[in-house]
Amino acid sequence: MEIARDVRDGEATLALSGRLDAAWSDGVSKALDECIRAGAHVVRLDMGDVSFVSSAGLRVLLTAYRQLSKIGGRLSIVRASEAVRSVLDLGGLSTLLELPAAGWAETAPAPRPVAAARVPAATAESPSRRFDHAGAAVEAWSLDPAARIRLRALGDPDASLAGRSTAAEPVRVAFGHAALGVGIGAFGSDAADCRERFGEFLAAGGAAVCLAGADDAVPDWVVATDRLVPEVEVLWGLVGEGAFSVEARFEAAQSEAGALGFLDAATLALEATGAGAAAFVMLAETEQLVGAAMRLSPPSSRARGPVFAFPEVRDRLLFTAEPAWPGSLSLSIGVVARDVPPPLASQLRPLGDDESLAGHVHAAVFPYRPLRKGRLGIGAALSEVFEHPSVQGLLHLLHDAREGVGAGQSAFTRGILWAAPVEAS
Repeated sequence: MEIARDVRDGEATLALSGRLDAAWSDGVSKALDECIRAGAHVVRLDMGDVSFVSSAGLRVLLTAYRQLSKIGGRLSIVRASEAVRSVLDLGGLSTLLELPAAGWAETAPAPRPVAAARVPAATAESPSRRFDHAGAAVEAWSLDPAARIRLRALGDPDASLAGRSTAAEPVRVAFGHAALGVGIGAFGSDAADCRERFGEFLAAGGAAVCLAGADDAVPDWVVATDRLVPEVEVLWGLVGEGAFSVEARFEAAQSEAGALGFLDAATLALEATGAGAAAFVMLAETEQLVGAAMRLSPPSSRARGPVFAFPEVRDRLLFTAEPAWPGSLSLSIGVVARDVPPPLASQLRPLGDDESLAGHVHAAVFPYRPLRKGRLGIGAALSEVFEHPSVQGLLHLLHDAREGVGAGQSAFTRGILWAAPVEAS
């Protein structure tokens, strides 16, 4: 992004060009702060050349508006691209636009959270089931025994990984509160806009996180507010919607191992639902994460040949050579199966050495925050996580069991998991 500023006589104009996303939110925030420190209490933003605004960008605008309002100042947008107008309108911030007939905008409401889709929830009187799982103490509540997550597979990961993805057409998917998704995707206006930025993504509960395929990429996120719903250009992945049938909390810090391993966390979703294939969302205090991420967008003009070919793989994928993100909070979303539904088989890979367990799981990393005790619905849980978000990383979780050199697997000390059996479509 390019930022040009003009400060004079207590007023400032900032001209922005590019993407106002997580990668540039700090830069724009700093530029706004410098204008205010220079004495400008009237700030106009020229966003006519801004092609995309994420929730990280919206937060910068809202924070600056509130800061200026407290000192009797004003923030307005005097020129906006269609992309900016649409996001502000859908996010409930369109009054920041300074329309010629309306003059200065005097008020700008905070984004109103979208009412979450009705998700069955256990009442305080609902009995729980307690059991041990791989040494961890588990307490589970039934939400709706009939609930299912209906999933479909998009794209062809085998073709992309073999280096045949340059002609692949992504599918634009909206992720509302009842939707769930995991795979390779990007935020952008269309397929051409995303071509160089496809990477890992996850989505659930009205929030989506994408990591662009680049060495210096910063995870970006969009959270549903007002009428704004996250949309992702999905190159390949599993997407669907539905309700969760069970909520389960686990405590592994007091176990002999001190943490629940990735494979055991995945099988907990199967045990809790009693299903051969399950979709799950897990929020957990994390001991370590092990995984990989794209370093180069698969359809990029710079991508040549199979992703796993040596030595090119070193430039195409980033692996955790040793366990990463100790002492963090992680949000994991994925699908795990002992009985793989044939329509989803192309998207699921063996998770363990014996190949009895298959799955596709991504994890977003946040600064450590202790989980609240007791029952916590998924809507309330994700609202807390994204209230003051700082997404530090995004990984495709792996079990690196290479003898002598493998990094092992992710591990979680305690957490809460929502899961449901999968129906393939």
